[in-house]
Amino acid sequence: MLRQAPDVPTEPSVELAGWLVMETERGERHLAGINVSRGTARVSRVIETLDASTMQVTTQSGRV
Repeated sequence: MLRQAPDVPTEPSVELAGWLVMETERGERHLAGINVSRGTARVSRVIETLDASTMQVTTQSGRV
């Protein structure tokens, strides 16, 4: 079952466990992992920035 994620003002950040970066045929990169607070699988919108030193990603939607 697919569910829409809450909007960004409602859930401005998400902590993922067991995450990985996936790249589409168009070269867009997304995070996939398990939402720690909900225990559900999650795939992000397109990654805009990735800070390897803090392991933080900002997506196209503005979510961190």
